[in-house]
Amino acid sequence: MKSALITFALGAILTASANAAVTHSFSDLNGATFYDLPPSGSADPFGPLLINVAGTNITVTSKEYVSGSSTEILTDPAILGVFDRSYYPVSRFLAPVHSSVAPGDYRGEWEIGTNIVLNFDQALSAVGASFMLGISRPEVGVRITAYDRLDNTGNSLGSVITPNSPHLGLPRPLAGNSSPFYFLYFVGIQADTATIRSLLIEPLDPGNGFALDGIALATSAVPVPTAVWLFGSGLFAMVGFARRRKA
Repeated sequence: MKSALITFALGAILTASANAAVTHSFSDLNGATFYDLPPSGSADPFGPLLINVAGTNITVTSKEYVSGSSTEILTDPAILGVFDRSYYPVSRFLAPVHSSVAPGDYRGEWEIGTNIVLNFDQALSAVGASFMLGISRPEVGVRITAYDRLDNTGNSLGSVITPNSPHLGLPRPLAGNSSPFYFLYFVGIQADTATIRSLLIEPLDPGNGFALDGIALATSAVPVPTAVWLFGSGLFAMVGFARRRKA
């Protein structure tokens, strides 16, 4: 009975430490650095990007990913277009976005109908991205999934989609028209340890796409949650009590 309890407790601790948390707020990613993607050209390779994250240089490379019924094709690198929506006035019906919720300057690179894989040369503890989605197509949303190996292989560490309610709405660039035309979203994944090596970005509707405004990266490990520490303390106390009884 004692062995079964110890096995169960250890399993619970390991499971808790392996799970990743998902968020729709940049401020939830511990120690993360946000990198605004600069519009570089109409059809340029995405990366490599050298991003300084808390004193550590992280190289980010990209691939286009096509998933078929029996094959998976990765081409290196992804070729993305450019967008710049920074000149649109902020809509009055949605409050201006706060940088702690969804940072970005509404400029970046866009892709239509193709999944993108981002690879990191070092393991990360958190990743995130801000997206601009239009309603004229409409672009229905984006999913990101983190993996512990390159090229979206290995174990999936967490997955999150853009929320139903956007962080910010930008109107059409026409005088007197305040209806939303583009929406800004942020999604992120926080792991307990630095295990993230790649990120898969997928439009929810393969016929449409997404505009990637920027990416967030973190290298620092996340402190073990208080509940896990308490659970571990209880486990060690239980083992000690069992040994005293045996003695």
